[in-house]
Order: sequence, then C-alpha cells, then structure tokens
Amino acid sequence: MTKKAFVLTVFIIILALTIQGSELFVQPQSLQYGTETIFIKEISLVFAENIPEYIQANYQTNIGSFRVEVTLDRQKELEGKGDEAFIIKLENGSGLISANSLRGLVYALDAFKTITSNKESINEFILLDWPDYPLRGIIEGFYGPPWSHEDRLSIIRFMGQTRMNTYVYAPKDDPYHRMQWKDPYPKGQKERLQELVKEAEANNVDFIFAISPGNSLKFTSEEDWQALIDKTEDMISIGIKKFSLLFDDINPTLKFKDDRVYYKNNYGLAHIEWSNRYQEYLREKLPGSRLIVVGTDYYQEGTSRYRNQFAEMLDQDVLVFSTGYGVVAQRITKGHAKEIASAWGHEIVYWDNYPVNDYVRNRLYMGPLSGREPLLPNTYGFTFNPMNEAELSKVALMTAASYTWNSKNYNPMQSWETAIKILGGSNWQTLRRFAINSVTGLPGGATTNYPEMWELVTRFNYALNNYKEASESERLELEKEFYDALFAIKTEFELLSQLEVDFATYFPRAYLEAEGYLKRLSNVGCLGFYSLKAIEDIIFAKGTEADVYLKEAKDARGYDKNLSSVEPSSIADLIIIANSFYREAVSMQQEK
Repeated sequence: MTKKAFVLTVFIIILALTIQGSELFVQPQSLQYGTETIFIKEISLVFAENIPEYIQANYQTNIGSFRVEVTLDRQKELEGKGDEAFIIKLENGSGLISANSLRGLVYALDAFKTITSNKESINEFILLDWPDYPLRGIIEGFYGPPWSHEDRLSIIRFMGQTRMNTYVYAPKDDPYHRMQWKDPYPKGQKERLQELVKEAEANNVDFIFAISPGNSLKFTSEEDWQALIDKTEDMISIGIKKFSLLFDDINPTLKFKDDRVYYKNNYGLAHIEWSNRYQEYLREKLPGSRLIVVGTDYYQEGTSRYRNQFAEMLDQDVLVFSTGYGVVAQRITKGHAKEIASAWGHEIVYWDNYPVNDYVRNRLYMGPLSGREPLLPNTYGFTFNPMNEAELSKVALMTAASYTWNSKNYNPMQSWETAIKILGGSNWQTLRRFAINSVTGLPGGATTNYPEMWELVTRFNYALNNYKEASESERLELEKEFYDALFAIKTEFELLSQLEVDFATYFPRAYLEAEGYLKRLSNVGCLGFYSLKAIEDIIFAKGTEADVYLKEAKDARGYDKNLSSVEPSSIADLIIIANSFYREAVSMQQEK
C-alpha cells in the first residue's frame, strides 16, 4: 500500500471510529429514551429475507436474547417522510430497525452502530429520522485545478458516511466536461470515472454527470445534438444514470448566425428548447430521471425575460439550479426561496457556493454553513461547491450535511464542533486549532477567528499593565496573577508554533493541502512564543537569556514575508498581537 493510499484509509477510519453516542454527526428529527436498560452484548440483529447479503455482512452483532428485527417494511411512523426515512425502536424486550428504502436502511444501521458502539448498555429508545431535503450533496463545480482521483474517492466515501446522497461531477477545468464537451473521454480517464461511479453506488451516492456545452454549442446543429447524445450514452455505458445541463458563466448571446436567426436573438429560448429535448430523451432512456439545469441568470434577484420564459416553457420535470441571491449567497431566507422558485417556476436545487474558494485562492473557508433558514419552501435540495482543497473542505461540508438533513435543529457552531471531533478523532484539538483560524465566513456562524487566543491576549495585557504600573511591594501580590496569564498565552503560542509538525503527523493527507497555511501560523506562533519568553526572562530572570529569545522572534518576524502568499483568516490580527509582544520585549530589555 502506498503512503498516499494509507493516509486515505486512516482518514476514513478516523471518521468512522469516532462517531459514538452523542457524536452522531446530525441531530435526529426525533429521539426518545426510555428507562429500561439494554445490555449491548445481548442485542442480536435478525435480518429479513429481503435484506441483501452485503448489508447483513456489514452489520453483524452478537447472538443475544434481545432480538432486533431488520426489515424494509414501510412502517406507519414513516408515512410521508420520504424514501430515506427510517426508524429504530428498542423497547419492551425487542426491537425494530426499518426504513422506506435500502439507502434509508443503511442510514438506520449506521446510526444504530454509532449509538451502541463502545458501550456496555443503553436505555431503551425510539429514533425516528428523515431528511428535510430529498437531494443533499456536493457539486465539484469550482475553477482551477480539479480534484485528483484519490480526492474524489475520499469525498464520495465521506458523503456516504454523512448521508449526502448526490455528487455532481462538474469541474470547470475538466476539458471534456466544458471546453471539449463533444470529445469522448480518453480510455484512462473514462475508466477512472467508472471507478467513481462504482464507488458512489457502494456508498449510496447518486453520481450526476454535468455537461457544460454553452461556450461552443450551435443550438440549430443536429451534429451538436448528436454529440450531446453520444456523450450521454458514453456516460450511461459506465453506469451513470443522472445528468445535468449547465449554461452558467457563458456569454448571454447566441454565437452563431443561424441560431440568432432561428431563435430571433433570444438565447433563453435556445436554452429551454435544448433542456426540454434533453429531458425528453432522458425520460425515455432512463425512466424517472430528472434533469437539473442551470441557466445563465442563476444568481440575480427578481424576475427577467429569461427567467419568465423558463417558468412558462421549461418541462416541469426539470429541476433548476440557483445559487441564491449573489454568486456566493450570504443568506437564503424563506422569502428568498419563495421568490426564486416563483421566478423560475420550478423546484429549486441550490448550487450553494460555500465553502468554495476558487475566487480567493489564498484563503480557506473552514467554518460552518450558516445563513440558510430551515425548511426552505419549493426547495428540492442543496449541492455545495467545495474548496479546491478536498480534505480541508470536509469540516464545512459535514456541517452542510447536518443542515440539509435536519435544518430545524441545526446549530452552526455546535455542528462545527461535532465535525471537528468526528474528523479529528483523538487528535481533534490539533485539527481545531488549525480550523479555528479560518472559521469565519457566512453570517450567522462564527464572528471571530481564534477567539481563545484573543481571550488570552486580553487577560495577559491586563495582567501585564497592572504589573508594570504596580510598586515593588504590590508586584509581589500581583506576581502569581501575572505569571498565570503569561503561562497560559505562552503555552497557546507554543502549541501554535508546533501546529505544522503536529498536523503533518496526525493528518498527513490534509497536510498536503494545508502546508502553506500551517507554516505561516506556526511561524507566527514562534514570534509570539519567543517574544513572551523574552518578557518572562526579563521579569523573572533579569533578562539573561532575553537576547537569545528576541533573536528567535526577530527571525520569525522577518520570515513571515516569505510565507505571505496565503492568509489564514486570523493572520493579520495574530501578526499585530505577536509584533506588539515583540516590541514590548525589546522595550523592556532596553530599559533593563
């Protein structure tokens, strides 16, 4: 096994093994506990005959006296809850795990495994769960270097573990998706796509292939239509059953004279005709398949001629992508959702451009999804556009998965803390120390990056000022208060200085994406740590080693210029604080 493959496996194992008890990644819709105790070793899962063997093999338990029937019968409690709804009921000496679909049953068994793992006993309980939105997933739709094949496999497995059921393949810089959409994929790339499709199926994820033909498409050309069909059938041959047609980020005009004449310079009519024709083709080829279309006017507010035509003429089976108001919507309210659905006249799937960072490649967005009101009307689902950094996207994406499953009880920062602990496992504090430096993003989420550091700074500055202004006799009384504050902030800066090494050790795959950010944070950690060491030495040891510490701090101060190509969200404030400690130490040493 290569190092890369080993790291991938470790990351996935960390995710699975740390989901325990209250560490379900999402708050259930309904979970009620009783008073009677059930011993885990006594629980025995009994599978109905219609449960596939591969599912039975993945969820074996002890053979005990507390029998839990595992079925695919639609229970009355699940009526009207959707295909993925499930129930787990352990009470009165027996149990039931049932769902409305195989996918829902896998979700149920995963939840059961999480609740019962690493415990000797649990109380009776009834868990009833279902998603708020039918479609929940990720759209790889960013500009810049596409994810690697290993990234995509890792993300798909992650999606299976977080009940995200849709992966849209739409990387802007894959030429066979966009600029060379008519050309078939070379053999090697097609084989890798097929591997992704199989991995998605194994993880209960629907793989949607998106085609973005708008830059070169001649709408009146039957050759171009046949090219679309040929590309689609080539993708069907490797197991893809769902498709999307993208007309975003293109010139809102018709490129060819024949098109301008035929459609009377109305590019909206051309988009609609092709969308309808494609939906009809998919309906016949893949019964039940619903095309998802993104129009050219995908983020504007209000109505327009273009959107009115979509509302009036687009096949009602077609779902419409919208980013909300703005390319990166700061908020999506129920009012927005009603207006957007009304403008388009169709059910909406939000192409949510969070936590994508292709427009600001020197920053990371690792905070929680926020600013989305619960139970948005006329909303079929969400696909989230992630960062170019696949592994580092997982923190924000897990919070997005929590929102789309149970938006009513979603708490952004609470979900974020849970995601950090699940993804970080036993080393979650290292992951948190890194992510908290890029935690701000959308309104309603975190308001401050690295708040723990600012609390320590405030405490230390208060103690230092009191100490400096006090008389010699008063300083004896203030010495412990000052030293405790100094020790606390010095320790935090020391941990920050070690962050790169720790992160590389515990999360080697994610480190490859985070290296530049980690080097800068760790370097600022050195600046703060050695400046504080100098202050400590000046006050408590007459400054005998202060010059040594100040040289280390000065070196770190100068080296930051070499690392400034990336900007953790906290970095500007951290540099100001660390530099203030450096200047304070220099001044104190000069006074000595």
